[in-house]
Amino acid sequence: IPLFRQIFHVLDLMKVDMANYTIKSLRSYLWHNLVDYERTKLQEILEETPSALNLTTEWIKELIEDELSSISDESSSSPGADSSSKPIISPTLVLNNGYLKLLQWDYCKTIPETLITDEVRLQELREKLNQLKIIACVSLITNNMVGAAIVDMPDFADHLKRISLPLLEGMNKNFDLKEALNAIGVQICSTVNKSLSERGLPTLSEEMQSNLMGQIAHIVEKNNPVCSLIDKRIQLFMRSLLALPSFQKCMPTMPGGLSVIQTEMEFLGSQYASIVNFNKKVYGPFYANILRKLLFPEAAMEKTEAETTSN
Repeated sequence: IPLFRQIFHVLDLMKVDMANYTIKSLRSYLWHNLVDYERTKLQEILEETPSALNLTTEWIKELIEDELSSISDESSSSPGADSSSKPIISPTLVLNNGYLKLLQWDYCKTIPETLITDEVRLQELREKLNQLKIIACVSLITNNMVGAAIVDMPDFADHLKRISLPLLEGMNKNFDLKEALNAIGVQICSTVNKSLSERGLPTLSEEMQSNLMGQIAHIVEKNNPVCSLIDKRIQLFMRSLLALPSFQKCMPTMPGGLSVIQTEMEFLGSQYASIVNFNKKVYGPFYANILRKLLFPEAAMEKTEAETTSN
């Protein structure tokens, strides 16, 4: 009987392996078919309702205006720059900037039509990134202020995440971030003091604890320098991720200050890149058409007139 059990167990494992192999083999086929299906459905909708991509067009128009403004600012700050020359805009850069801005999107606004199916996932990514940003900020502040006290605490980063993540759960506009930061500050001071006591070292002074908790609480303030720095580095990582070829599996270098959240950032980055790459694959031709009309209106007008004449 034990022999038969082992035989059936091996057969079950073989079935699972075969199922996994079949799914893996079909994944590429299903993916391409889904891309074709989504494109075809949108084209049918556009033929019936030409205004079906109005929000997407407005979104791309705003992105182009932002890019032109950025180029103008750079030109004005660069002596000797030719202000009369027409700026060259990269459509890929415009779209990538748009995808990055979705991570800070105000979800009270209606999202572009081409991103409606991804709205929930993008919103979840945004909330998780905000949590990770806070954790990275707290880690940086703690290291700067009491680094010597935690240098012999190799598991401090993991402990910080265990403290912070439950307190930051469900971050949204109505979330009381200041209260959560106060609680995180208290727990960090308690953890550091406990570790110092166990090693026979003097605990943090009342003044040091007050300063540390105050700095952590200030993260909530608008234009907080630590928060701005971490936000820029998260944006840099995500931008680097979008610049990678879609077939490349390795992750870009993690910017300084984000090592405490590296594993989580790479996981979220992978999800984000997957959403963006699929969206580009499906709606790329529609984006290209909108970009062409907005960037080269004269050429688009001539093409329309030529098509009208031929008909």
